[in-house]
Amino acid sequence: MRFTHNKRIKDFIMANFKLTNSDIQSNLLSLAETDTHIAAAIEHVGFPAERSNPQGFNNLLRVIVGQQLSVKAAASIWGRVHDLAGPDATPKDYAVLSDESLRTAGLSRQKVAYFRSLCDTVKSGDLDTNALPDMTDADIIT
Repeated sequence: MRFTHNKRIKDFIMANFKLTNSDIQSNLLSLAETDTHIAAAIEHVGFPAERSNPQGFNNLLRVIVGQQLSVKAAASIWGRVHDLAGPDATPKDYAVLSDESLRTAGLSRQKVAYFRSLCDTVKSGDLDTNALPDMTDADIIT
């Protein structure tokens, strides 16, 4: 099966995509009507569960950690970084951590730079991570 890179289709999917259990099941059943592989997978393992993560600053940091890593490796590194900063850590809490301690926790030099950039952007007020869920992609980018 080949996917078409069509901006209108992508925009429609992203605007209408939901991760509730009901929507996941409905959308997969719709796909299963025309794709025997999806139908077989549903019959074999059932429907995937709804997944959600808390919104905000710490989740963005967790996403940075997880880039290009296995889920298990990302979780392990995130756990070490999170332990360094403490529960409910803020950008100020992460900013006081040394590059060396972040590297020892498992971050690459580039990810340490991304961490610093995100902390600085949030601390300066240029980015309100709590407002992100209610913003459009265009508003976030500009």
